[in-house]
Amino acid sequence: MGSDGLQLDQAPNQCERKRNQSIINGEREGYVSRIFDRPVSLGIVIASRAFFSPAPCADARRDILAQCDALGVTAVTLPFDATANGAVQSIEDARLYAEHFRANRDRIDGLVISLPNFGDEIAIAELISRANLNVPILLQACNDEIDQVEVHSRRDAFCGKISISNNFWQYGIAFSETSEHSIDLDSAAFRRDLDKFARTCRTVRGLRGARIGAIGARTGPFQTMRYSEKLLQSSGITVITVDLSEMMQAAGAIADNAPELTEKMDRIRAYGTIPVHITEKQIATQAKWTLAVN
Repeated sequence: MGSDGLQLDQAPNQCERKRNQSIINGEREGYVSRIFDRPVSLGIVIASRAFFSPAPCADARRDILAQCDALGVTAVTLPFDATANGAVQSIEDARLYAEHFRANRDRIDGLVISLPNFGDEIAIAELISRANLNVPILLQACNDEIDQVEVHSRRDAFCGKISISNNFWQYGIAFSETSEHSIDLDSAAFRRDLDKFARTCRTVRGLRGARIGAIGARTGPFQTMRYSEKLLQSSGITVITVDLSEMMQAAGAIADNAPELTEKMDRIRAYGTIPVHITEKQIATQAKWTLAVN
């Protein structure tokens, strides 16, 4: 098995008993579980622009780390005192964060960019470009407080998010949106957004580098089943094909008294109620096919 996803064995047309037994013992299921159940780690960035009040930066950091903790998400970030206000607001700050994220590349599944104020769009775009992690990005902007919009207290993150989004577009950086353009970090709505994003990152991590087995060609009448292997490959997903007749032959080669077949048939019977008109031969055929596919 590969380090990044499911991997089909090199000879997909051969029915290997040892491989089948490993499937029954749950080895592959356990491997898949480790891919998808490992806690998600997110790089956390607080974006600030020096012209605006730095006061919200500390609050934003506290709130987002609390949300990560509540969801069981590991936060990867620099210490608060590594930069002014614990934020990224210059090219030098971007360099520091990019170096830190590159050093933790193997454990970062996604990045969360939070704007407690307008933010510095060039510094953030440079950070993403220099880190070059190729992971999902969530861009969040805080709401202004209606009684604090004078020049020294206003956040203007609503507008800052538009600026950063525009720069991301110019740099060709893909990113995810929150459910609302601006949203409070300590809200239940943002926690739902963060949870959804963490799940997205887990899925991306699980599928990147995957090798997917495709058994046979689609049936003629179902053009809706067409897909592009090239598009999948551009996302790091390889499709390995095997002819349907070869799979049928592999299933048919499994002996009726094979221990793995008996165990698989027992599992099928235990799964639910089998109607009386279903014969033992049909159950055996299903079990053999399942073993061959696995």
